[in-house]
Amino acid sequence: MRAALYHRVSTTDQDPATARHELRAAATARGYTIAMEVEETGSGARNDRPGLQEVMSAARRSRIDAVLVWKLDRFGRSTLDLLGCIQQLVAAGVRFEAITQGLAIDPRRIDPTANLILGVLAAVSEFEGRSSASGPCSASHAPAEPVAASAGRLSTTSTPTGSGP
Repeated sequence: MRAALYHRVSTTDQDPATARHELRAAATARGYTIAMEVEETGSGARNDRPGLQEVMSAARRSRIDAVLVWKLDRFGRSTLDLLGCIQQLVAAGVRFEAITQGLAIDPRRIDPTANLILGVLAAVSEFEGRSSASGPCSASHAPAEPVAASAGRLSTTSTPTGSGP
């Protein structure tokens, strides 16, 4: 199988050497031929990154059989974009693997458990991306926001003493 190894870092301060080494080792252990290696720097919230587009183009043109990523959030941070890209890979007959998370999406075999894990990890990836964008401590020092339930059962407002029904 011909594999594309894809890794993204958010800033130039991050060192992709560990991920690069582990991706190459995973491809070798699986008996894959490395057809392309793509490393890029940029926000995972955008799916118009040149390296990602290069991998997706190779998949559409049947130049690769598998895409290996170190971790799902290195492939992208937007839940919709992640699921859309993986759906395109599956439609092209390309396997997708997040090697450190034990996630494998095989286009030849529908696996409801893998799809569930993919959905959860994609949501967590987006959550982490949005949380880290606002800073590591901003949520802990921000005033509490009211929480509203759709059925109106939960209220954060209190009734002043003595003014009840």
